[in-house]
Amino acid sequence: MKRFGKWSGIVAVLVLGVMAAGEARADNPKVNSYFFRPSPHPGDLMNIVTTNMPKQWGWGAGAWITYNRKPLWIEDIRLGSNDSYWAVKNQTVMDIFASVAFLDWLNVGFNLPMFLNTNGDAPKGIFDTNYNMNRVNGFAVGDLRLSAKARFFKIPFLGGQENGFGMGLVQDVSFPTATGRNFTGDDGVTGTTTLITDFTMRGWQIALNMGVRLKKTVAIVDFPPVTIPGVGQFSPHKSGHQLLLGAGIVAPILCNMLEIIGTLESRTSLVSPYNNKRDNALDLMGGVRLHMGNLRFIAAAGGGVLSGYGSPSVRATVNLAYEPDLEKGCCRDPDGDGICEPNDLCPQEAGPENTGGCPDRDGDGVADLVDACPDEPGPAELNGCPDTDGDGIIDSKDACPQRPGPKKYDGCPDTDGDGIPDPKDKCPEVPGVPELDGCPRVVVTEKKIEIHQKVFFETNKAVIKPESFGLLKDVAKVIKDNPQLTKIRVDGHTDNVNTDAYNLRLSRRRAKAVRDFLVKQGVSRKRLSIKGFGESKPIADNATEEGKAKNRRVEFVIIGKAKPSDKKDPVKK
Repeated sequence: MKRFGKWSGIVAVLVLGVMAAGEARADNPKVNSYFFRPSPHPGDLMNIVTTNMPKQWGWGAGAWITYNRKPLWIEDIRLGSNDSYWAVKNQTVMDIFASVAFLDWLNVGFNLPMFLNTNGDAPKGIFDTNYNMNRVNGFAVGDLRLSAKARFFKIPFLGGQENGFGMGLVQDVSFPTATGRNFTGDDGVTGTTTLITDFTMRGWQIALNMGVRLKKTVAIVDFPPVTIPGVGQFSPHKSGHQLLLGAGIVAPILCNMLEIIGTLESRTSLVSPYNNKRDNALDLMGGVRLHMGNLRFIAAAGGGVLSGYGSPSVRATVNLAYEPDLEKGCCRDPDGDGICEPNDLCPQEAGPENTGGCPDRDGDGVADLVDACPDEPGPAELNGCPDTDGDGIIDSKDACPQRPGPKKYDGCPDTDGDGIPDPKDKCPEVPGVPELDGCPRVVVTEKKIEIHQKVFFETNKAVIKPESFGLLKDVAKVIKDNPQLTKIRVDGHTDNVNTDAYNLRLSRRRAKAVRDFLVKQGVSRKRLSIKGFGESKPIADNATEEGKAKNRRVEFVIIGKAKPSDKKDPVKK
């Protein structure tokens, strides 16, 4: 029996004698000899998956070119037989892939291997005469693989969201799109489930994979079981469900630019693990990974150290891809705040991540560097200054920091809405006018409708000046708003200039002019009466001009009210 060393990377199928003639085959068995299956997900280590994950809608794409030397050997181990050959001697494969992150924790991608050139030896003896095995040669297509990776969690460690322990799951589904004769695909749909756990620390990463590959069991060469005296019974070797174990490591050389990477992948039968050496494979790879912005370049080489099928004696691969930004914790951090240069805006002063690594004494999320009030917490939109009443005006510029108000009033409220801020409004609960410091011109009391401004007339005439129109309109409104005031008397008064008789007539005429104005404003004439008092009821000394001006006046006296049972409207105070 011919023996091969552990570095041969071959697959041997036990063929014990020609027990029966097989039927002719149109194609070679549907057995996949290509076990380098690079991950389509950004940040993974060739065929070892990690919990690295781009942000939502981050996408990546690229291609691998891989060469495998002698991945598949078939032999007849009957005593004295030389019927054996390299079914697959050389493989050059291009894997095309792409992916997109639908969520921050879910990435979906695909991979399609294109066998640019595959060749092998011509089948010998039994493989040619009895099984009509075809010689592998030329271009072939592999199995299309869809892959979804979910990250369950990432536990931060020593600062930075990407430093720490992670766990996730990858589900691959491969479809039988492969060319039949070149040992480039499996028979039917294949599913691979891989559990991921990894640890990342400032660019260093260790990843462990454990998975199962479920697929249809296929005999590479189908012959009946045979018993050899003194040796035992042998059955045809079959390719079936597999147990997969893997590990990968990343060692940074230049932060986020150049890394050394290494992987180890072990395969064995899931049904009877480590029982048959042809099921057992251990592939090792090592190389470098270079990042240039969003471009990624990988060059690696290695091979199989056991004799399991699909394990080549030599493997070499290169990769060029576009991938989104992935923060893997590799950084220079002089101030030890866990934020890497150049992302740390204050590399010599420790600070939280939300301020770009700059100090924030008041903890308001605004770096002291740009905080106009670094010792008092405040919102970013106000440059870090406090706004106690939340009116958008910082306390230092707010005339009423405890009560919200608009900017036009320096942050003070205007409770009655008269356009006069409360601190300057002597009547803040009642709308008023600026000339009266915010108090109203017209107020209803128990006995009068008091006006806090004068009604002006042309000299010695009963003609109301336009400057008093606004005041009288307010009086009219008050009367209409208070229907319980059933009778109001308009009183006219004068100073002592001119004769008593003249002043009496003038005061009556002026009272009448006021009544007529109110009627034009919609007040019922029935609710108004007039009376002229002339100079008979002065309220100030007529010896002075100031006194005379006060005596020239119009008053509104309430002489009739509806009973409470008749009118529900209260008298306005």
